[in-house]
This record gives sequence, C-alpha cells and structure tokens, in this order.
Amino acid sequence: MMNFEENQDIIFKLIDMISEDEYVIPLYCKIGKKYIPINEIKDIKDTNISKQTFKVVFGTKYCIFNKNSFPMKEMRNFNMLKIFRVFSKELNTDVLYIVFETGIIDDTEENILYAEMGDSVQMLYEYCESLVKTNRTNLLNQIS
Repeated sequence: MMNFEENQDIIFKLIDMISEDEYVIPLYCKIGKKYIPINEIKDIKDTNISKQTFKVVFGTKYCIFNKNSFPMKEMRNFNMLKIFRVFSKELNTDVLYIVFETGIIDDTEENILYAEMGDSVQMLYEYCESLVKTNRTNLLNQIS
C-alpha cells in the first residue's frame, strides 16, 4: 500500500488545482500493486497490463462551501485510500482531501462525475497500454 502521508503536501496542491468545472484530478496510475505518479508514467518499465489490473488514483476534496465538492454519497462506490482533514481558515471549516482509486468505469453512466473519471481512466489506460506494448517490443528485440 502506498504511503500517501509522505506526499500529502503535493497531493493537497494538486487537488487545489481542480478547476471549477471539475470534481477530481488523477494522481497515480496503479498497475498490479505498483503505484506510479502521473508525472512518471512515461517512464514505466512494465511489459504487462490489463483492464483488470489497471486503476487510477484520484484526488478530490469535499467542503460544504465548494460548489464542485465531490458528492459524498458516491464515495461508497470507490476504494477509499486516504482521507485528510484540514481546517481552512478562509472558510472557517474543515476541508476533506480524499484519495481513492477506481478501475475502468462503465460508459453507460449518465452522471457527469462518472463521465469525467471514466474519460481520464480510459485515456490513461490507453497511454499506459501503448507504453507497455513498446516496452514489450523492445524487450523482444533485445532477446532476439
């Protein structure tokens, strides 16, 4: 399991970058049991990937005063990894920074939240899949 406390400052900064028309931001890709930061995916060395073993770790925040707060009733549908509770002096209330993971999302959902996450997961899966295919080809070329 990834230790998210070590990177909490970076996670907070990334989550705070979410624009007003977004709910989540991808933080990591998970291939098998390995978490890869989004900014390091181009360097993956894996030669195997599948939709069953691929997940994306998202970050979001919840605050009663934010219009694009993640809907808490949806949290039960995802694998929660970490919740950080931080007091905001500007808002005079707690803000929850939430880190969770999900795999490929069914495209039949008509929910904007699921559409946003589904698009990100699919795009990142296709990108990682292309890198893995390149790694596999390079490995086969080295063997022959």
